[in-house]
Amino acid sequence: MESLGSILRRIVGRTSTSEGSRTPGFDLQEYERERTCPHGQKVRLHRSTQSWPWEEENPCRECRRERVKGRLYDASGVPDLYWPGGKTPATFERFDLALNPQMERPLRLAQEYCEDEAPPWLVLVGSPGNGKTHLAKAIAITFLERLARVRLWVVPEFLDRLKATFAPDSERDFEQEMADLAYLPNLVVMDDYGSQSQTPWANERLYLVLNMRYERRLRTVITCNEPRALARDGRIRSRLYDGRLCQLVHCKGIDVRPKLREVR
Repeated sequence: MESLGSILRRIVGRTSTSEGSRTPGFDLQEYERERTCPHGQKVRLHRSTQSWPWEEENPCRECRRERVKGRLYDASGVPDLYWPGGKTPATFERFDLALNPQMERPLRLAQEYCEDEAPPWLVLVGSPGNGKTHLAKAIAITFLERLARVRLWVVPEFLDRLKATFAPDSERDFEQEMADLAYLPNLVVMDDYGSQSQTPWANERLYLVLNMRYERRLRTVITCNEPRALARDGRIRSRLYDGRLCQLVHCKGIDVRPKLREVR
């Protein structure tokens, strides 16, 4: 397809006088410019009218990559507070073992989970506040940096989102929502498993999601505060304890949140 800049140059050529002067009042620079992008590449800009914003005609590879990554972060469910460059980045580098030395093994296993040969499922079990969710978010950020589709859910919020599809005025049906929220992402993080209401409907929906990802060997990370919550549904428990596909990591240590307040 011919670019806008080429069309404008052709129009200008047609409307020039025999002496080569352009049509009075027409300035091509008002519609086409060049700039240097943050990665040092020359990028052509264009716009259709003087009142429209400038658009890049052919962004460089790195600029396109950054834009894709930005959209993936926006759709991930990871709050921007925890993104790299955020106020409190939830990265592996920012995990402070000095606050909780007993989390050294879970930290190492979480980092190993990001390698290709790792089992597709990782379950982090332990008392609240010892850093499980930080590790889960660090895994999510690692995959986002690789341009993977990631979705992080607090389990009760996930179930509420599914339940909303049954409302009469809902614009999306249950199957669409299940596909977007649970089936399509390369990595799904289910945070606070076991904190949901123990109803047959909730348990059945969770089983559908987890079984689908289990059958397809899709990357899934689960955090849970109470080990007994893993055994409430025998079907889910059987999958979570499958040593071929799932690594169950017991996270020991103390609640570091009071220490974090002391540091501040």
